[in-house]
Amino acid sequence: MAILAAMRYLVLSMLLLSVAPVCVAIEEPMIAIFGIGSLRCLDVLQEMEANKLAGQIYGVWLQGYIAGRNEERISRGEDARAGFQTTMDTLIAVLKIRCQKNPFAPLFGAAAATYQLILPGPHGAALEIQRRSNRAGTPPYSNQTP
Repeated sequence: MAILAAMRYLVLSMLLLSVAPVCVAIEEPMIAIFGIGSLRCLDVLQEMEANKLAGQIYGVWLQGYIAGRNEERISRGEDARAGFQTTMDTLIAVLKIRCQKNPFAPLFGAAAATYQLILPGPHGAALEIQRRSNRAGTPPYSNQTP
């Protein structure tokens, strides 16, 4: 059983690494997007539906994206607590919602929209995520499962 799981992980990792050289240029402002972020949301959603491990890999990628954006905010002296205590399941759920709204956009765009939703602030974007997650039965700001 463990060997089968390791083989699946190896095959999926090789598949994801095979897209690493891909680059997409988006205009206004011009930005180069490499690797996983350049994949179309539609393809990501299909892969996540077919393989739970793929969902976890995209979730880890999203956590890295959020950490990078938080680091960028720190360098400007801004609040950098986006995603603080947000579960992986909540992040993946929000990413899926963003991808469903724009399936032909690159994953990078859905990640950017997800980041904007989880920023702490007076208008409660994080609270909206909490309300959506509570309706779905996922505790949004804890490490516990429902």
